[in-house]
Amino acid sequence: MIKPEHRIPFTCGIEKKSWPRGEDLFISAATGQVRVLKEEITASWENTMPQLVQDWKDTILSIWQSTFKIEALTQEVLLLKDRITRLETESPAIVPIDSLEPDTYEIIKTIHAVVRLEGNEFTATFYDANISASGDTDGEAVINLKDMIIGTFEILSAHERMALAPSLDRQLQVLSSFIREKDK
Repeated sequence: MIKPEHRIPFTCGIEKKSWPRGEDLFISAATGQVRVLKEEITASWENTMPQLVQDWKDTILSIWQSTFKIEALTQEVLLLKDRITRLETESPAIVPIDSLEPDTYEIIKTIHAVVRLEGNEFTATFYDANISASGDTDGEAVINLKDMIIGTFEILSAHERMALAPSLDRQLQVLSSFIREKDK
């Protein structure tokens, strides 16, 4: 028989239960020890054990479900971080080209270059004219693209349009709509 004056100190895992006769007691989940706060306990363990087992099962299940949810959320956060990193490093950037300085050509309308990381180097592409260039950095790729645009324009402009293949004639037409020689 445990009386209120025989209280046992508890430090963790304590849960308050009300017993059939109205006595309040605390049960330690860690040790199974019982502390009576009111009258003597006369209820038998046979009557109360199934409920205790069910309560412990529910508590363990709740902890397991919470842990599972935390692990699932942690995994989702890691996947989102990876996706953000890939988007930041692998997504193309659109770079407007508004000048070809110091060359003798000027921009009629803005050229939109698409710059993307491909392997260990950057590639800048002017899709309208089907011209690309690469470099170790995105800036270098754009500078190299400007040089390719001017070089292609000079080569194609030096030929008679009737002598150009249809694809090269189209490329010259596109380039002519974006750049021209500066007035001397």
